[in-house]
Amino acid sequence: MTNGTFDALMERYRERRPFRPFEVELTTGERFTVEDPFAFGGRYGRGAYLASGGRMYLFDRTTLARIDGVSPESAE
Repeated sequence: MTNGTFDALMERYRERRPFRPFEVELTTGERFTVEDPFAFGGRYGRGAYLASGGRMYLFDRTTLARIDGVSPESAE
């Protein structure tokens, strides 16, 4: 996945209307649910999510395993 493809995927999930929460799974097995589109984003092949409670998740195009239950390549 290129940086541009990653960025477009992040934007697609953040901008869908109506917004629906979705799950992100990293290659480490860690998972989190994005509940607020304004606290989630990606640019230059890197992503971040600031969860309620202040936990920050940082990831990139190489550590994203699944988004909304689908592998990034399948979501393109």
